[in-house]
Amino acid sequence: MITPALHPDDAWPVTERHLQAIWYDRALRPDRLTTTAGVPVRVVHPGRWNLEAGPDFMDARVLIGDPPRPVAGDVEVHLRAADWARHGHDADPRYSKVRVHVTLHAGSAPRLPLPPGCEEIALASFLEEDLERICERIDVHSYPYLKLPSPTRCGELLSGRPPEFKSALLEAAGRQRMRRRIDRFTALRERHGAAETLYRELMAGLGYRVNKSAFRRVAEAVSLERLRAAGGPLAATAVLTGAAGLLPDPADPRLTEESRRRARILWDLWFVRKPVWTPPLPGRDDWCAASRRPANEPARRLAAAALWFGPSPGLEERLAAAPAADAGGFIRRAMEELTAPRDPFWERHWTWTSASRQAPTALIGPGRARTLLINSVIPWRLAGPEPRSECETCFRTMPAEPWNSTLRRAARLVLGPDHPSTLCASALARQGLIELHDRYCLPARGVCDQCRLPKAICEWEP
Repeated sequence: MITPALHPDDAWPVTERHLQAIWYDRALRPDRLTTTAGVPVRVVHPGRWNLEAGPDFMDARVLIGDPPRPVAGDVEVHLRAADWARHGHDADPRYSKVRVHVTLHAGSAPRLPLPPGCEEIALASFLEEDLERICERIDVHSYPYLKLPSPTRCGELLSGRPPEFKSALLEAAGRQRMRRRIDRFTALRERHGAAETLYRELMAGLGYRVNKSAFRRVAEAVSLERLRAAGGPLAATAVLTGAAGLLPDPADPRLTEESRRRARILWDLWFVRKPVWTPPLPGRDDWCAASRRPANEPARRLAAAALWFGPSPGLEERLAAAPAADAGGFIRRAMEELTAPRDPFWERHWTWTSASRQAPTALIGPGRARTLLINSVIPWRLAGPEPRSECETCFRTMPAEPWNSTLRRAARLVLGPDHPSTLCASALARQGLIELHDRYCLPARGVCDQCRLPKAICEWEP
């Protein structure tokens, strides 16, 4: 039997995850570091551990040189320096803000095609203990949520506070976040009108994170008035999908016969309705496929938007018809409307080229509907002519946003690793977590162990 030759590093028990933990954890990271050129480096903050597509750590801060020069940006970690080019990062725009490239060993000439201003740090020569022993102590599954890079100022201030204090803080922050969002929707309604505002904001919400910008561009190019003029949900689907550049070539051999028939129908509808578009439309290269769940396929989400806004009366008219004084009834009505879209093709397909599935999947599930309700529909409703006295009832009645990576990180930074889950159970508390995280914990707003909470937090007494 032939045994394949391994790179020396491949036989070690160290993985990229181990190296990420060493960089992230102050208890593991060497105090003395230099760049591969010998310039001193001090890590102020290792960055926010990124569990999605892109660099390993976001918004890191380091001091380089003597006297120290502050450097802020992203961090990418590899076992071998050559992995930068091997993984295709030099041609990926998501890595353009990388300012520190951390490796186990220094690379050899020629120099890597790193972004301008990016510094290289090789950790192996600075480890004071045998690498295998360090790796034996690292539980890679506890990072990043069970480990923090350093104690945070937020956690220190709140650690001795009673649960009543923490609950009041989260709810106050949640109200602040929701009221600021309502003010934003008030300005948008004055600028674009109530119906157009709801359409644009729901379109952006359908883009989730990675495709929010592309969805906005489609909504700006295809106004609600243009979409309504298309003539029904199917024609609206053709207009949105065509404007997004997501209609496939019917001759594509990867398409099933069912997908090919659907594509031809939409192409026929799009071709006769396609006007001269003034705004630039997104192309296929503007849509991000990395780190995207199959249910978030943009063409599926656009079909849902067409079913919301293509018929007459549209979603905004159906929601506006709900009684103003019944917040609970409005929320139930809104959830029914958001999860209502049914498309026989997209309920059984993840993508244009995927095979048909036996079990249908809703275009908009309950979790995504709750997120859209909290971030868009409720602020849109409360920004209207209804009295603001409805706000508190809506805040108390709205369902909690699904637990996600941002909420998990925020809970650990703000409340510590051993907080009771009941503190974060309500919708208002989860909005408060995001508010505190975004305003006081993000490194871009100040390093975690130097940030300051609002004065009211320190002075409040239960």
